Amino acid sequence: ANGGTNSTSTTYADLTANVTGTLPIANGGTGATTLAAAGLANSSYFLAGEDTEFAVGTSLTLITIAQVLDDGGVYDPTTGKFTAPSDGRYFFNFTGTFRSSANDQTGQGFSFYKDGSSNPYTWSSSNFTGHRNDVRSYSYIFDLSASAYIQCYGYVSGSATTSIERPTFMGFKLG
Repeated sequence: ANGGTNSTSTTYADLTANVTGTLPIANGGTGATTLAAAGLANSSYFLAGEDTEFAVGTSLTLITIAQVLDDGGVYDPTTGKFTAPSDGRYFFNFTGTFRSSANDQTGQGFSFYKDGSSNPYTWSSSNFTGHRNDVRSYSYIFDLSASAYIQCYGYVSGSATTSIERPTFMGFKLG
């Protein structure tokens, strides 16, 4: 017997003859075979990262990172700018190890900039004594108009060489 209580047999369906490239509307689909035909689109996204150290000063420094992924050409690694291709709500994250080459780091700071100005809600700084490495991650959601842009700025204070190790900047549109 196929199926039923205590059955050990298996029933297979030949899907090659009975399935088309569309999900029927009755099953939640639109009948379309592409996102564009269904009235949908991939959201723009990017991921920029490096496996080295990015030198920063003891005052806010623009952070530019080589891109790894970039859907739609929304990130410019030479300027560190993500430029919104359309109006909408966007999520951003920056992560890195803020460090001084000596054990004398006394503070660090970070801010997302929107259209060339610091956003007071994204500004973060801390002061301390005797640290060498501090892993930090910052996230924020912005409502952006088409062509608005986001950049990252950071600093590390200390008497030795200061940097952000393995910086990663990423973002995407939220629907």
